[in-house]
Amino acid sequence: AEFFGLSHFARLRRNAARAGLCASSTPRRIVLQHAAALECAVGAVDLVLGHNDILPANVLSAGQKYWLIDWEYDGFNSPLFDLGGLASNCGLVREAEAMMLQCYFETVPDAGQ
Repeated sequence: AEFFGLSHFARLRRNAARAGLCASSTPRRIVLQHAAALECAVGAVDLVLGHNDILPANVLSAGQKYWLIDWEYDGFNSPLFDLGGLASNCGLVREAEAMMLQCYFETVPDAGQ
């Protein structure tokens, strides 16, 4: 059985192949070259079960409790994908992003993180 995580790099390669673009076509080659460079820069990714669609409408709160709803996009992905989605979809300012990452890593994150 094939494992389907949410590797965006693998998805990009699959979609390019499905699009039927000639492997030597300039647009496909350029996109895949950029994707390969980004994938190399990201390095190995620890996969966790993620929500993959964190936005304010998918978070319910009641006092001190929070629930994530609408799990239709859940799947295996980097835990940082949900953190990035949270920061982006909630419009967090840089200071709030830094606080979120510090809470997640339980230390001030370094440049590598």
